[in-house]
Amino acid sequence: MSITWRGSRPWLAAFAAVLILSLSIFSPLRATAQVSDDDLAKVRAVEAARIAAIEKVYHTVVAIYPHNKQGGGSGVIFDPAGYALTNFHVTQGAGLTGVAGLADGKLYPWHLVGHDPGGDLAIIKLDGPTPDHQFQYAQLADSETVRVGDFAMAMGNPFLLAVEDQTPTITLGIVSGVKRYQPGTGAGGKMLEYGNCIQIDSSINPGNSGGPLFNMQGQVIGINGRGSFEERGRVNVGVGYAISANQCKMFIPELLATKTCEHGTLDAVFARRGDNEVVCESINLDSPLAKAGFELGDRLVKFNGQVIRTTNEFTSLIATLPAHLPVEVVWNHDGKEKSAWVRLSAITYPKPKAPPARPQPAPKQPEKKDEKKDEKKEEKAQPQGADDATPRAAEEKSDDKPADDAKEDDKEEKSPEAPDAPKPDAPKPDAPKAQPKPLIALPQGNAMEFGKIRDAKMNEREALRIIEQYVAYMGGREALSKVKGIRSKWVVSKADGEVVDEITSISATDGRDATRSLKKDTSSVWDGQTQWRRVDGKVTQPKGDDALADPGLAMDLFIASLVSENTKDQYKRIVLQGTDKAQGQFAYRILFENKAGKRFIAWFSVLDEAGFAGDFETRLLKTAFADDKDQQQGPGLVRTHRTMDGLKIVDGGAFVDGLEEKVMLKYTAAELELLHELPADAFVIPQEEK
Repeated sequence: MSITWRGSRPWLAAFAAVLILSLSIFSPLRATAQVSDDDLAKVRAVEAARIAAIEKVYHTVVAIYPHNKQGGGSGVIFDPAGYALTNFHVTQGAGLTGVAGLADGKLYPWHLVGHDPGGDLAIIKLDGPTPDHQFQYAQLADSETVRVGDFAMAMGNPFLLAVEDQTPTITLGIVSGVKRYQPGTGAGGKMLEYGNCIQIDSSINPGNSGGPLFNMQGQVIGINGRGSFEERGRVNVGVGYAISANQCKMFIPELLATKTCEHGTLDAVFARRGDNEVVCESINLDSPLAKAGFELGDRLVKFNGQVIRTTNEFTSLIATLPAHLPVEVVWNHDGKEKSAWVRLSAITYPKPKAPPARPQPAPKQPEKKDEKKDEKKEEKAQPQGADDATPRAAEEKSDDKPADDAKEDDKEEKSPEAPDAPKPDAPKPDAPKAQPKPLIALPQGNAMEFGKIRDAKMNEREALRIIEQYVAYMGGREALSKVKGIRSKWVVSKADGEVVDEITSISATDGRDATRSLKKDTSSVWDGQTQWRRVDGKVTQPKGDDALADPGLAMDLFIASLVSENTKDQYKRIVLQGTDKAQGQFAYRILFENKAGKRFIAWFSVLDEAGFAGDFETRLLKTAFADDKDQQQGPGLVRTHRTMDGLKIVDGGAFVDGLEEKVMLKYTAAELELLHELPADAFVIPQEEK
């Protein structure tokens, strides 16, 4: 039998070929239904590709333990410097430090960087044998491309099977559902909340938590965290949930900032009316959305670019977004469509409680337990302050049921890996063998202060690391050090393309800058300390902040400070503030404050231009001044770079306004020249006309 395969998913061809092979072996028609060499070749090719994908990522999977190794979970390295994603409830069981095993059989110390109790995420950093040690890492895929029926490989440390050799367990299944919603724990269900998550039938069990879910290309599409388990024995029944890779990408800057992350809210309550109508029932009048004109009874049309048809759809989407992220909201008011850009407010989370003792090893033989006592223990295994949790201010009143088919399992589940109490009439399971106990509950762990930077020194380390990645993108410090400056000619135009000016400039890498308009009698010189401006024949010397009021000059000076050898020494403090948006992309937002108290903000890309978070093509996206409340002023976008002598040089962008980044002026480089020596008269102070 020979079949021609069409379509963009080769695994369908392989599946059909396997089915044919099975029929040819077990069917009564075996004598007449023969498998062609071509079909067998397809099966073997897909099998070989799957094995190759496993080998590619095998050493990226982490077995995570506390120091005493009494319990554990899983994770995956996404950065060669040793940064790994896992679940919050895995690290919370271990504390701030522990040990991590890789498939090379070795154990590495790890420390917590940041965690997200609301979304059940955390980042830890493994310490290699040397400071510059490079670990194997896995790419984070675009999880929006995941489809029901895709093959999915779960890897991790179920039941602590890797406790001896540290090699991961691999299970293969399919994606059973996408954009599922699993309510969290605590009042309002906002702790360990899974929004827009991926449902799988790949087998995951206690200990798999925090481990990666891979596609067949060896890219991470999600972080496994929840499972609907049978009430006896806590074994997988084919319903598991993974936090999407795209949600992980959004929270990477927040986690690297060493925060206890906050999730976002619109400070409004919505309910479904009629068919496909989501209507506002209440709203905080002090919220950004209310101040933008949103009123009671208005119908939500779009949120963050997605059409909203049900409250469940909105709840699932907003659960994946960090606080303070700028979003566009489109609504209908009395038949008229309106829109506004606002920053999400932060959910009010419970105050932390005192940490209890660490979990102890399991007893060698199970004791007979009282059912009521077990139920009380389950209640105590909730997240920190779960009973005192304040619901999301924008709690969505939904008449939709959670978008999953595991209704009964979810009703019993107290936390992603909370133990289930046996029912009185259920047969007792066989006594298990004595072994280390997987983390099956969510102990309180270290105190959490939501939205705050936990470790300022570690935060600065991460900010400087991101800057170094941008310097590497530009060509590296060694190559940049050979360039003394850039001579350029810029064309400045309005958003519609009308040219308003042409400017020549020389920007030195030591921070000096000189510009001259070819269409107007204007020029300026900055010698590193003082600015002189000539306008219509008159020369002025601006004082204080006025000296840096020109956003173009500010951008040049800022980039010069980044590529200098002593970036850290030029600023009083450098702070990674967390996640933001620039040019429609998720970005690292870093605050720079110089020794005079002047504040700048820079936005750097989280993803490379192909949309992955793993190739570390960190680009500068935007710069701005900042006031004392960190509000941006005079923001400028960096849109394009030109490669010259192996260096990437900014050659285009725009000056914008507002959260929507409305273009006010565009700038494009007509000429660029790298200078290895600076002209002697490059920074001569302009003179007034006599």
